[in-house]
Amino acid sequence: MFMVFPSASLVIASLRLSQPFAVMVASAVAGTWLSHECTYKQRLSRYFILASMIAGLYQKPLIKFAWDVDAFVKNIRAVYDVSGRLSGVMRDHLLGGLSILLRQAFAARGQSEVTSMAMELVRRRRSWLRSDFVILNARLRSLTPADRGKRKGRIAQYSGPAWICGLYTSSSNLTKFNAASARLGAFMTSAVAAPNALHELCKALKDARDCKLHAVASYSVPHLVRACAVARADLTGHIASPCSQSWLHDLRNMHDDRTRDIFDLLGVFTFEQAHAMVSSVIGVARHLYSFRIMAKFSSMDLIDLPCQACEMGGVLSSVKRHLNRTSGRGASDLVAMKWVLQRLPASLHLLKDLGIRMRKIVGESSERGNGLDRQCAATVTQKWLQLVVAGDVQVTGRTFWDIFTRGHGGILGVPVLYCQDCGSSLQHQPGPGRRSTHCLSCRRSLKRSWDRKRKRDAA
Repeated sequence: MFMVFPSASLVIASLRLSQPFAVMVASAVAGTWLSHECTYKQRLSRYFILASMIAGLYQKPLIKFAWDVDAFVKNIRAVYDVSGRLSGVMRDHLLGGLSILLRQAFAARGQSEVTSMAMELVRRRRSWLRSDFVILNARLRSLTPADRGKRKGRIAQYSGPAWICGLYTSSSNLTKFNAASARLGAFMTSAVAAPNALHELCKALKDARDCKLHAVASYSVPHLVRACAVARADLTGHIASPCSQSWLHDLRNMHDDRTRDIFDLLGVFTFEQAHAMVSSVIGVARHLYSFRIMAKFSSMDLIDLPCQACEMGGVLSSVKRHLNRTSGRGASDLVAMKWVLQRLPASLHLLKDLGIRMRKIVGESSERGNGLDRQCAATVTQKWLQLVVAGDVQVTGRTFWDIFTRGHGGILGVPVLYCQDCGSSLQHQPGPGRRSTHCLSCRRSLKRSWDRKRKRDAA
């Protein structure tokens, strides 16, 4: 018998076809999310959130892009690598308690102190005790107020030493901390997780009498569990995807005034619509960015969507405050989104340059890791507004608002909705992944004019 192998040219041709096919599929998916299968307000919101991401107005489309989560994962990994001699139960308790304390410390210096304490416990071959929290509290209080905990936000009042003091002064709080640490540690080190693991973990930390952490509100629990899910993927290589219950109860409704309202604005309600949003963002990233950056977006999942909703809310809040000060009257979400899109360039090159510039401004900030979220979309948008007011950011050609109103979505890899010349609808023409910006009649006219010019040049 003879084995028939494909020729080298056939293999190379198939590899060359795979990338354009992937772009075409992603473009088609993004087109269904951005184009005519939604209301005007929802379509405007979807163009706005993608334009804000490309322009760098919000810099955490994925939770692992946040500097505090990146430091969290690195600290968990450092302790995990040296804790191999501990028993499984003790190791889980140590890592779970470390994850809670790292999120409460938040600041970079505070997280370093917590990690150093965990390293000492590994050398002593034991886990957290009441005396360890007393020592840790004293060490955190010896730091400057900027490095003790989170300085601004929802958990600023009960972070750092204040939260740790409430932990070791109450036996009930300490018992619940031990139970929560065991569950979180077992989740991070397990190779196999149930489909509803994230929802059950959030539910236990919110409602269970033996696991509910003191002074940790319901909206902070998904933050902690999502960070642990990112750490679990780093430790074990296994990703825990949220189930439909986790999406509805823990992610979509994480904040009543941010995530739920923004998802309502985007028209993302069901589990399937959430997956459509994830596929669309990945498809746009594949269309816009290099392979190195696109590879980071490939791991995007539902746990990243609350980041995008919160960041979009931060952009809108800063813009609306700016418009309220300048115009003297309240601005709606639609007015704010239109105002921003009219000041973003339609050129993909210029838009990406703006994103690089905003990331550089944030990277050069003097507030790196001192208890403030320097990547906060509200803060970044305020810096962009200062550039707009000073005239450092100007759009001379077409704006992103022109892309939205005329349907020229080719910049995002989605179908074009209206002809550039005559303005006729292109929605019913074949080819969902096409790049043409003209209708069939205008294309024929252009072809005839090109043929006439070619004949004149040849004569």
